[in-house]
Amino acid sequence: MRLNHVTLPAIDVEASAEFYRRLGLTQIVASYPKYARFVAEGGVTLSLHLDEAAVPSGASVHFATRTATASPSSAPARCA
Repeated sequence: MRLNHVTLPAIDVEASAEFYRRLGLTQIVASYPKYARFVAEGGVTLSLHLDEAAVPSGASVHFATRTATASPSSAPARCA
């Protein structure tokens, strides 16, 4: 079994999408302001959907990368 897809809520989908692009994910859908989708190495996909009441859930997503072009400090406030 392999992970296929992760969906995360975002208060600001466009700002959150910028963060994931800077991490190196390839954006394949941009339906702002409500939805964005990315593909990572190996074909795993990540979606962001608008949730204006998003609250921290304790869930986390971790990426392994050879080079980092973004850091937590570059993430938009309340980014998914």
